[in-house]
Amino acid sequence: MASLPKGVFSVLQDLIERAPQKMAPEQWRKYLSPGRKLEKDGMSFPLRKDELDYSSLDQLLDEAERSMSPDELAQGLQDTRTLPKFKVAQGKARVSPLSPELDKEVKALIKQWRNPEDAPLMHALNQYARGDVHSGRSLEYMGERAAKPFAAMRDIHARSAAYLDEHPIPRYPSYRTKTDAKDLESYEELMTEWPGLDFKDSHFTPSTLSHSRSSVIRAPGGRTRVIDEIQSDPHQRARDIGEYGVMPDEMSLSPEEAERLELLTERLRGRRPGEDNSDIRTIIPEYQDLRQREAALKKGSPDPMPYKDSYASLELRKNLARAAEGDEDAISIAPGRMQSSRYQMKLKPGMKRFYDQELPKELERLVRSYGGEGLENIEVPLRGRKAYTDWRPNPDKPGMMTRDLLAELRRSIHYKGSKLSPEVKQRIRKTGIPLFGASPLAVLAGEDDE
Repeated sequence: MASLPKGVFSVLQDLIERAPQKMAPEQWRKYLSPGRKLEKDGMSFPLRKDELDYSSLDQLLDEAERSMSPDELAQGLQDTRTLPKFKVAQGKARVSPLSPELDKEVKALIKQWRNPEDAPLMHALNQYARGDVHSGRSLEYMGERAAKPFAAMRDIHARSAAYLDEHPIPRYPSYRTKTDAKDLESYEELMTEWPGLDFKDSHFTPSTLSHSRSSVIRAPGGRTRVIDEIQSDPHQRARDIGEYGVMPDEMSLSPEEAERLELLTERLRGRRPGEDNSDIRTIIPEYQDLRQREAALKKGSPDPMPYKDSYASLELRKNLARAAEGDEDAISIAPGRMQSSRYQMKLKPGMKRFYDQELPKELERLVRSYGGEGLENIEVPLRGRKAYTDWRPNPDKPGMMTRDLLAELRRSIHYKGSKLSPEVKQRIRKTGIPLFGASPLAVLAGEDDE
């Protein structure tokens, strides 16, 4: 029996439970049509088509041979529908996150297969034995030299992964630098897992549909949740390819793209010191984009899955609920320039639009729906000379980027966000957040990043 995550409600489930009487299947279909409003705690939540699409309602009504009461239909839906699982990893990423018993087994296996002359193999084995999916793919690529230890590690990998599923810890370190540590209160990774999803190129588990990374900062205006990143690996792959459910051998670059990539490759290989290479810095971004698209096509894309256009709004709702639960004073979003600086890349229009326009707009809509105020600039402290806010082209090394270091020892920057009053937080805690419910974000619906 599937159960809803804590603090989450289903508009579909609640509408069924509030239905006035027993109804025939066709009457239920008419009653549960997209757009029907659920009134809850003075708020209105429309029933979304995607919640209907990813429920078992049609199957239940097709199999019904008589009229069904609200209790019967609600119970049938609860017994058969697929629901996401929300996981929270909080704290610091650790080298040995396993139980003492498992950690001892890992060390024994590593000692058994120890090969000081093959450091990459030993690193991959160590990480794989500790539940890391990415290292398993690295071992596959290593071929024969990794075959035997890889096979020996599979059982302990499965047990490690199962342990980490029950005891999640952050996989990645916080975005905050060491000099920011005194302002950092906590760091979280919020994952949404969808049963049956098997996307092996995920940053987390293969069943991870989307994730967000957030920090709670002691800011001048109070405890502030900063959403550092929102991402969906399977949806991003499908968007890069432009299609869902595509097998790797079915897709490749178009003849024009392949020809252009070949020309760019030859130009980059043919550059010589002392020659005029001024065009290099302009063609490297195009070359990198084509290479990334080629790699994505070779891996194929996942089948259609929920939250295609609204996974970012789901992650915003989860963070809003966490902020209310933790009695935080404000919630804000790191701007696009912070994303580009972290990954040492040029700020693309799509990333800027997503983090600077679409996400703040959706956050404002969500906060206002719970009675909060609009967006404002939230002050977030940065400490130390190594804190940075932007990257710029390096004229001395075409194609490379250099940090725009802050000259001051202490400086604050402003993120778009919203203050959370005690009344707003209480309303969020009382009402909960809808499982489905948001306007699609344009940049996630397939808009080009160019």
